[in-house]
Amino acid sequence: MDNHLPLFALEPQNERAQEVVLSERNRYLVHRDLDGTLVLGIGHVLSKSGSRATLATLGRHERSDIVVESTAAAKHQCSFEFNWETNFILFFDRSRAETSQVYGPKCHPFLPRRDRKVVVHPGLNEFISFGGHNRDFIQFRLRWYQDRAGALERARYLRHVSLAGNTQLVVDSDSESISPRVSPFRDIEPGQQQIRWHKLGDLGSGAFGHVYEAVNTDDGTVMAIKKMKQPEDPQAREKWKTRWLREAKILSGVRHLHIVEYIGSQCWDGEVMEIFMALKEGTLHSLVMRGGARISRDELGDIVLNHILQAIDFLATNFIVHLDIKPDNILYSMLGDRYLFQLGDFGACHHEATELVPLMGSKAYMAPDLPDGRLTHKADVWSLYVTMLWLSGNAQFRSLCAGPGKSLKRISEIISECTLNEEPFLGRIREMAEVNPDERASAAQMLVKCYGGVGLSTPRNRIPPLSGQP
Repeated sequence: MDNHLPLFALEPQNERAQEVVLSERNRYLVHRDLDGTLVLGIGHVLSKSGSRATLATLGRHERSDIVVESTAAAKHQCSFEFNWETNFILFFDRSRAETSQVYGPKCHPFLPRRDRKVVVHPGLNEFISFGGHNRDFIQFRLRWYQDRAGALERARYLRHVSLAGNTQLVVDSDSESISPRVSPFRDIEPGQQQIRWHKLGDLGSGAFGHVYEAVNTDDGTVMAIKKMKQPEDPQAREKWKTRWLREAKILSGVRHLHIVEYIGSQCWDGEVMEIFMALKEGTLHSLVMRGGARISRDELGDIVLNHILQAIDFLATNFIVHLDIKPDNILYSMLGDRYLFQLGDFGACHHEATELVPLMGSKAYMAPDLPDGRLTHKADVWSLYVTMLWLSGNAQFRSLCAGPGKSLKRISEIISECTLNEEPFLGRIREMAEVNPDERASAAQMLVKCYGGVGLSTPRNRIPPLSGQP
């Protein structure tokens, strides 16, 4: 990538915007586009503000990156800022009189009682204007030259390099972003402002609906959105709503390093409901199947086991059973060169109970005791053990996953047969594979045995020793 090319440009849309482009003060940002239009390039020159997050400031002030020589503009009118956590660009209204705006065919405008900032992105908020009673005295269109990946590369370049030849540059190497860090945790209750979002891509679909990658257009947070359409049958609709309300309520009440972050949910009274979760890099299944792991199978298995045991133990202390632990529902992200695994997709979760619950989740990973109606977190321990069996690469088990349905009894027999062939990989966790849940180890017991109790949520004095141990 040529780092001397802009991320985007401001194309004048009226005569007063043309005057801004032709101003001698802004000459250092002007270039002629392929169609001959003179535009103001943004993102290839460090901002005079000294902030590493600021791409450009606009206003009447002489130290603005783009000087607007009109009394219709505020001293500090508006700015473009880079969100380092999500790699999106936001447009800020900096004027006291709130005289900046975005508009266009696909527009998420500034709203009352919200911070006056919105994401600008190809296909979203592609026109800006400011000044005057109607906020339209000066009008520009954004011409995009780089995608989101290009924006990140360019921002990194500007963060570490002073561009030669920019004599107007003021750089403070210790300056920080003026954009506040936005917490991803947010519960959307009736009467609260809804999350506005823009679709970035498809992540998957199923009988429940679709999952999208999206950006919160008010703060730049990147999210995974589960979008579910209600069934037409009234009885089915009630069961549907109960299931997803349960997931949202459980997720809104849990905060743990190894459980995917819940952002919020909305549209419960409409035809299509939305649940917002933090977006991760992928699933354990995708990581293994594409051969993308940077470490050995044994090292990967040890990390997955450790992290998900911690998640199960935490849920157990809150009397919650996930009921659908499998490689597709274990998400990962990279923290530097380390993997962080988190439990996701709580669509089948329940509170621990003695009554029968509908058999949900994936049959190959389902605990054999579930049909008996004994719902405890040890069902999740079994599912994690089976996930480790899948991770071992055992061909017999993987063919089971791909083959036609079998009874839970036959599945548990096959799992026992497969285990004999994976003793080096699974030998130390055989207590997780006991068919009788009373004899099966708890997540807390396995954390004590395998990791010295690091990451426990269960108090140590409430953890009985494993059978055969003092």
